[in-house]
Amino acid sequence: MTPFIVLAVLIVGFSVGIFAKPLWLKLFVPKKSPQANEVAIGILKDELQLLERKLSIGQIALDAYNENKSTLQQKIKEATQLVPPKVARSKEGHIAKWQVILAATVPILSIALYLIFINPSLLNPNVSPQQGNLQGNSQTAPPTSAPSKKLEGIVSEIKAKLKKEPDDAPAWILLGKHYAAMDRFDEARDSFKRALSLDAKNDELLADLADMTAFQNKSINAEAIQYINAAIVINPLNIKALALKGSAAFENKDYTQAIQHWTVALGAVKPNDVQFAENLKSNIREARGLSQEISPLGSANSGKTK
Repeated sequence: MTPFIVLAVLIVGFSVGIFAKPLWLKLFVPKKSPQANEVAIGILKDELQLLERKLSIGQIALDAYNENKSTLQQKIKEATQLVPPKVARSKEGHIAKWQVILAATVPILSIALYLIFINPSLLNPNVSPQQGNLQGNSQTAPPTSAPSKKLEGIVSEIKAKLKKEPDDAPAWILLGKHYAAMDRFDEARDSFKRALSLDAKNDELLADLADMTAFQNKSINAEAIQYINAAIVINPLNIKALALKGSAAFENKDYTQAIQHWTVALGAVKPNDVQFAENLKSNIREARGLSQEISPLGSANSGKTK
């Protein structure tokens, strides 16, 4: 049996080397996970926004800002280059397919010959307990989440920075956003509140805190409304705060107010934020439809009371 195993290994190695050689470079080039890159891009964009915030409140010099901004933009550019170019169909592509088929066929034939001529007892359906144990041991543990590990590392770095600079409001905001990305919402909310105590006039932070509060309560409660109103007082065109205020009105079946807030938010949406604009338009259409359903009933009831 040993000579057969040696021969089978040599045949498999030879076939794989000959037929699949042109594929190694294509198949085994390390590729970044699209999901991991999406998380990385989001983090880098958050860091860029916070960098701009630091510049606006005088926490960073202009030279340092320009240098850090250039570095972050380069990282974002590198992270977005994910999708490899498609290979055009050609003779080479057809040859590659045959190479894969042949490379897979040879080891299968080797195993079949082994089962038939060397150890036919393995074809018996009665599998021994030892074989069952081997099959069980062959299972591998599920892979760990690369994005989650990366987020944990970033959170540790931010926390270390905050130990030295506990009054860094943008760092607390960044920590809260990373906690939210990890579904650690209580810690995210605490981080946002700490940032708010240091930067009470930050309308974007107030809107994020309102969003987090509403998400945790599964409704836009009084506390969330308080944050929403504060954000709109500071910035009447804060899109998230307006959208949330419209949702609060919609929950209370005040469809006229919902339409009004969502319409103002729609007018403030950036041209490249197409998906958010479409969501607002859809909400407005739904609110108008519900409003029209209620109006005839309201008119009929008012006629009866007279």
